[in-house]
Amino acid sequence: MKTQIALLYASWGWGHKKAALALQEAFAEQNISADAFDLLDFLPTPLSKIYSSGYSSLVRYGRFIWSWIYETTNNGRTTYSPAKSLWQGWQFRKLKQRLASGEYTHIVSTHFLTSALLADWKEEQWWKSVSGSVVTDYHAHRYWMRRGIDAYFVPSDEVRSEMISGGIETSRVWATGIPISLNFSNSSGISRSQLRNELGLPIDEKLVLVLSSGLSLPRTAILVRNLRETPGKIRFLVSSGKDAPDQHQVNNLRNGDDRIQIFGISDRMPDLMKTADLLVSKPGGIVISESLAIGLPQIILPPIPGQEEANAAFLLRHKAGISTDLQNGNLKGVLEDVLSSSEKLTSMKQAATSTGKPEAARTIARLMLNQKK
Repeated sequence: MKTQIALLYASWGWGHKKAALALQEAFAEQNISADAFDLLDFLPTPLSKIYSSGYSSLVRYGRFIWSWIYETTNNGRTTYSPAKSLWQGWQFRKLKQRLASGEYTHIVSTHFLTSALLADWKEEQWWKSVSGSVVTDYHAHRYWMRRGIDAYFVPSDEVRSEMISGGIETSRVWATGIPISLNFSNSSGISRSQLRNELGLPIDEKLVLVLSSGLSLPRTAILVRNLRETPGKIRFLVSSGKDAPDQHQVNNLRNGDDRIQIFGISDRMPDLMKTADLLVSKPGGIVISESLAIGLPQIILPPIPGQEEANAAFLLRHKAGISTDLQNGNLKGVLEDVLSSSEKLTSMKQAATSTGKPEAARTIARLMLNQKK
């Protein structure tokens, strides 16, 4: 029987989609095509917009509410069964129909909701595909712990232990790392200095890559002010991302400081990370995995409550990151401290390298293909 792969995600933020696309790359490397499906594309249009904008608004403007939701749902006792919910189950019929028509041999989910759907639908015994669930943060929220999935792929040994403690069979859980684009593991054979020349970046300056996407304009202004006030021969590459505030707004915050270069999004992000000395970013699961894969230490901006707090704690435990906030010049102080000490920077790079799992996507693809019904 021909192998046919379906990859499921929900595009609340970029992380779950990027993990699915990384797996798509890994399967393609083995000459196996995989169809990637966004749950939001199969929901009724009003609900799709509510889900998409609602999460973004909560984590930006209502962090206290999001923290309460995260902790409340994580401490509950009932099984999370969205397909069986009277008020929610009907929303997923189109996705169910699409999967049923595809004759897929393997289905892999990179979002807790689509993973729970797979578990619910398996109980109904209407499909025989091998199922996989990929945890995309460095903590397993209770919603990820749905029994019935054939294989669970988690970021670390710590999360593997959480899953097993939550009732998942030991033999079904692998600590593979979070899947990231193969561009973070593939070597181009180009040296760091050659790469900087190619990107038009100075060879003799410290290079700090800053990801400000997801920050409000006032918080971004504080961030850029910290960069301006950091002395030294330093080049700051600041990505404003795809969300507001946009590139033009952020560029106006430079106040003429030529050390700061602003850009939106870039398809050269793997190269930018490979040539940087330090990353400044919120601790998203994918961003952390990308930076660790290439040995890039991180200064951690204040995390979103819940999953990002767990991600930040993981970096701190493994000594590959330093946490700070944006008030009172704290970021400036941390930047000066790290960049002025080659010993500290080298130690953090070594910690990042030893912790990273650049082959995660390939490993997950191989393990999934080895699963048999």
